[in-house]
Parts: sequence; structure tokens; C-alpha cells
Amino acid sequence: MAAQTSARGKRESAVVHSVGIVLAVAALGMLAAAMVESIDRGTHADELAFSGLIVGGIGLALRSFAVAPVRLPTAALFRAALASWIALTLASALVYQWTGTFSNFGDSLFESVSGVTTTGATVLHPIEGTPAGVLFWRSTTQWFGGMGVLALAVTVLPLLDVGGLETSAAAPGAEGRHRDPRGRPIFRNVLALYGILTVLVVVGYLAAGMSLFDAVNHSFTTVSTGGFSTHDQSFAFFDSAAVEWVAIAGMLVAGASFALLWQALRGRPGSLFRSTAVHTYVGVVAGTALVAILSNRVTSGLDVGAVRSELFTVVSLTTTTGYRLLDYTTWSFSLQAILLFGIAIGGMSGSTAGGFKATRLVAITSYAWRELARSLHSALVRPTRVGQTALDEDLASRIMGFTVLFLGVILAGTIGIAAFDADVVTALSAATTSIANAGPGLGAVGPTETYRNLEPGGRAIAAFVMLLGRLEIFPVLLGLAGATGWQRARADRRREHPARELP
Repeated sequence: MAAQTSARGKRESAVVHSVGIVLAVAALGMLAAAMVESIDRGTHADELAFSGLIVGGIGLALRSFAVAPVRLPTAALFRAALASWIALTLASALVYQWTGTFSNFGDSLFESVSGVTTTGATVLHPIEGTPAGVLFWRSTTQWFGGMGVLALAVTVLPLLDVGGLETSAAAPGAEGRHRDPRGRPIFRNVLALYGILTVLVVVGYLAAGMSLFDAVNHSFTTVSTGGFSTHDQSFAFFDSAAVEWVAIAGMLVAGASFALLWQALRGRPGSLFRSTAVHTYVGVVAGTALVAILSNRVTSGLDVGAVRSELFTVVSLTTTTGYRLLDYTTWSFSLQAILLFGIAIGGMSGSTAGGFKATRLVAITSYAWRELARSLHSALVRPTRVGQTALDEDLASRIMGFTVLFLGVILAGTIGIAAFDADVVTALSAATTSIANAGPGLGAVGPTETYRNLEPGGRAIAAFVMLLGRLEIFPVLLGLAGATGWQRARADRRREHPARELP
């Protein structure tokens, strides 16, 4: 089918339009990084500014070339989402290359994927000594990534019925339907909340004694649950109880549903406090923290500072933020296994956190309990429930399908990473923390290590798993399938009409 043209004579393309917007926004971050580098009297301000001008020019050119279609099929939405994330990743990698941050493009690409997906796994070492503008850009990629997650939750995931904001108003419509205008004000609301939370965390960090540079950078990576730090020791560098409490509060809020938080701020707190997903999210974090604190009291005794550090570590990992304060690989193996489970579950749908999500955990638990009851009473009729909400069978089967894919990606990722000479503990934790977008894991990718300990092939697999996890698997697979189908259809049309100019 030939490309459609808008009333203004522009080509209609969701992919080109979305990529143009993403690159134009990314350029603003690069120019801001150039200003930071210039203020710090660094030597890479020109490279950062040049990156911003080039990327911004490409973005504006794409925006002038195409507009978003009035009718937006679901397949086109998937392609646009996937293309936008890939475009931002490549743009970020070019910044690292042009500033000489890494000696090879593979490391630049890995750091970029980790930043944009808000994973926080790094190959940058040492961090201290890296130009201030580059560190600012590195944190900004995670802040952009968190913004992208919220956009994904509003526009894409509700179409799949396996995730997204926990409100029916977020769903923008079905295949071929006109774009639902409700998605835009919802996104504006959650984006406003995202910005407000960022400012509040900056103020909190400043009040706790951080420098302005550290406060801004860490606010970006706190509200995005990204975990990049400007110091090699991460939060252990600050050695401050006040700083740690601000971070704990920021991570917990960022791991909750922004839709429910917005409703609570608008005078409907009951929607937040009655939510089964909230109860599950808080229960996983609190339960893991309680087990860690009680378990470690046997060896370290009752110490307020130790308890706070353990709470910080559990919150950082279960919200998939990944800040480091202590070496949790010294904890018991059983406790490390519980931590890995908490990482895999992650935060809530509609948050910036990664992981399987609390809502899905409730759904599959209800589904499993129902099937167990059916095995005893074959005539039993019981729906799958999330709290008081009964899920239809189609939705329940979609969630089960996602569960199988989620576990399958962990298995495939573990095997793939292990094939590049990683031990089983390292491979399993790297695959789990990559799909959960949590960053540090166990073994050779533990909190005191970097992902440089993985072979380049293992890092490539981990990077792809990060992208799958951040885009909730389905959009990536459907986007790739849609792109492949589009290319095949285009080739068929060329064979049928060799003299015709096709889009």
C-alpha cells in the first residue's frame, strides 16, 4: 500500500515522526551536557555540542518530513516504539564515541543500552575522572528512559492487555481505531508528576548535603530507577544517613504506579491504598527487607547504621534501581536467592521500575490457585482475580503467555551468557537483572564489579535482554515481526510493479 500523505503534504509515518521527536528531545539533553562540561571547564564541550546539533538536525528533518498518521494501527505503534528506543540508544552511543569515553563502539553501545533502558549495568571504570558533561549525559539517558517507560505504559502496553497503567483510561484504542485523545492528557499528567518528583528529589539531596552536580545527576537516576552514579563507590561515597533516606523515599515512590499516585494527589487516595498491586509491591519490598535485616542480625548484631544500609540495599534492588551501598554478596546464599527473586518481580505497572511487575504476580498466583482448585473440583467456576477485579480468560491467558516468555528469556539469556565462559551464578543473575533492568547481580557482575567481566558476546546478549525487559518483550517481538512483514510486502510490491516508485 502506498504511503499516505497528510493534508499539509507531509508523509504519514508513525516511525519517522516518533524517531524525529525522540532525537530532537535527545539533542536538548546533549546541549545541556555541553553547558555542564563548559561550566566545569572540561575539554569535551565542543564534541557534546556538535553531537546535539547533528542529532537535533536529524530529528528536526525527520519531523518536517513526516507527521503521525490520523489512523494508527497497532503494528505501526509497535514499530514506532521499537524504532524510537533504538534511535535514542544509537544517538547516545555516538556521544560516547565522539567524546572518546570508550575505545570501542561495543562498549559505547552497551553503556547506551544500559542507560536508555534504565538498567544501570556499566562498563565505565573508573567513573570518577570521566568528564562532567559525559556523566551528566549518562544520567540524562536514564531520565529520558524513565520518561519513555511512562509513554510506553500509556500508548502501547494497554493494547496488549498485559501491562501498562492501572487505569482503563490509559488505553488508547484498538487496531485501526483513531488515536484516543485521552492518552495524551494522561501522559501529560504522569509526565508532570515525573518532573515534580525529580525536582523534589533534587531538593532533598541538596538538603541532605549533596553538591548541586551530584544532586541533579542522582535525582535523574533515582526517579527513573536507573541507578547510574557519578562515583565509583555509588552511594557509599556519601556516607550520609540523610542522603540514604532521601534515596530510599525516592526509589520507593518511583517504583509505584504514577497513575495511582496522580489519582491520590487529585484527592482520591483510596485508589492507591486499596490497590492489590500496591499491597503486593510494598509486601515484596518490606518482606525482603525484613528477612535481610533479621538474617543479618545473627552475624552483625543490632546496629542502626547496618539496618539502614540493608534497607537501602533491598529497596535499591527490588525497585530495580541498582545503587550500591554495601556488598550484599557477603550475605547468605539463601538471602541472595531471595534478593534475586525480589529483583525479578520489580515494581508496579505504570512505574519507571522494571521487572515482572506486582500486578502480574497477583494474577498468576490467582490463576495457579484456581487451576489447583479445579484439579480437585472439576466443575468449579472461578475467575482469575486481581484484588476485586475478575479478569476475562483472554486477559488471563495473555498474562500467562507473558510469564512463559519472561521465564524463557531468562533461561535463554542464562544459556547464552554462560556460553561465553561465565559461571552459572553470574550468567543467571546477569540474565535476571538484565530483563528486570536492575543492573548489578551476583558473581562476576556483583555490586563491586562491572559488566566488563563478561565477554563481549555475553554483554551483547545482556544488552538485548535489557531491551526486551524494558519494552516488556511483546513490543520488541511484534515490532520486529511487523518490520519484517513490512519489508516483505514492500519487496513483493516491487516485483509486481518494478517501474513504480514505492515508499
